[in-house]
Amino acid sequence: MRFSPDGRSLVYAAEVDSSWNVYTTSIVRKDEPFFYLSTVLKAEPVVATPAEEYQPAFSPDGKEVAYLEDRVVLKVINLASGQTRTIMPADRNYSYADGDQYYQWSPDGKWFLVQFGPPSGCSPPRSASSPPTGRGRSTT
Repeated sequence: MRFSPDGRSLVYAAEVDSSWNVYTTSIVRKDEPFFYLSTVLKAEPVVATPAEEYQPAFSPDGKEVAYLEDRVVLKVINLASGQTRTIMPADRNYSYADGDQYYQWSPDGKWFLVQFGPPSGCSPPRSASSPPTGRGRSTT
């Protein structure tokens, strides 16, 4: 679960109807600046597909959300258009269990820092930097 840059929304993964998806919950009333004092909240799906989606994070400008699909695919969804793009495909990653993947947006939103396991699963995790276009480089 993570706050949006403006602090008025949360993004999180939740299991609903036997499927893990990404949701936001936002403060509705403009005169209510804090979650703990809010009287009206609105929950909405961001990504709800047959795949399992986990570990969402807002981009630094709050216009996009990155998330993991099926534990190994790093994707980004544009909140205005609903279009998704793949940053790191499944053939470049391996996961033993939920939560063993790590990624982070750069402060300017132009890159990702990704810790990933090679597809064989036999080597130690590596790091890579990748721009939101999905074309990156391994820094090991």
